[in-house]
Amino acid sequence: MHTGNSDTGRGISEEMKISFFYDHVLEAAAQSGKTTGEVMALCRQAGITGIEINGQCLQENQDRIRRELEENKMQISCIYQQYEFGQNTDLTAARETVLLAEKFHSQRVLAIPGFLTEQDAHDLVSRADTFAHTEQYMDAHPEIQRMKETLTQMCSFAAEHQVSVVLEDYDNFTAPFARTWQLLWFMKNVPGLRYALDIGNFAYSDEDVLAAYRVLQPYIVHVHCKDRGRERARENGRYRKGLAAVPFGYGYLPTAKVLELLKEQQYDGFYAIEHFGAPDQLKYMKKSAEYLQSGKKFRLFPAAF
Repeated sequence: MHTGNSDTGRGISEEMKISFFYDHVLEAAAQSGKTTGEVMALCRQAGITGIEINGQCLQENQDRIRRELEENKMQISCIYQQYEFGQNTDLTAARETVLLAEKFHSQRVLAIPGFLTEQDAHDLVSRADTFAHTEQYMDAHPEIQRMKETLTQMCSFAAEHQVSVVLEDYDNFTAPFARTWQLLWFMKNVPGLRYALDIGNFAYSDEDVLAAYRVLQPYIVHVHCKDRGRERARENGRYRKGLAAVPFGYGYLPTAKVLELLKEQQYDGFYAIEHFGAPDQLKYMKKSAEYLQSGKKFRLFPAAF
């Protein structure tokens, strides 16, 4: 039997702000045959009041998305966009994303600033045991330095428009912001940069999300509610037991404990439901929203999904 979270306790509060990735809205529409507007209405009925969206998607579909937001009394919780700051320090695209956030009254832009070569990523990960070792490598790496300098400029520009730039723990080996000490280095070295806690992505790097939380807690302004399901066929580790997409609260991660810590911190930002690759996005969305709002723990067979 698949066992969900064993923690006990309640959710955050009845007033918590929940959002849903617009990519999931598009997937749900394709899976169900509904329009994106109909899917948005179902999200709103489930208690979801925001969407998180890719900047390019929003730029290309502004009128339709604005209409869907207004019809359902929803807002944009965060706009995310990938850049290549390690190679290209031009800020034109980043400034456009910030101005788009201002236009849509979103306070968060999640920047994915670039990636390293496989070899450099291996070298960086080999120094992941302590912050001092990680810091020594990142201080001397030219591409990471360019990421730092360009993010600093982006954060300064964003602050002028009442927008915060955030960095998440990213589930890619070549991202120099996938692990705890890497993220702490960016927080310490980029004035104004803040942190988006992705609850499910530390499992990718086989790190303990609770240990990471204790280190990065002062910088948290946004949360991705991602859980992970067990997979026997995958090469796992101490904390990674699989990376399968499951509704939030139905996997093996200590989601209830993280929610409890956020409540103690008096976190009042959005909780963005995320499960890329879900075979039934509407069903997963409803289950995730229910879990967040009720705080109930679940013990389910995989077939329940």
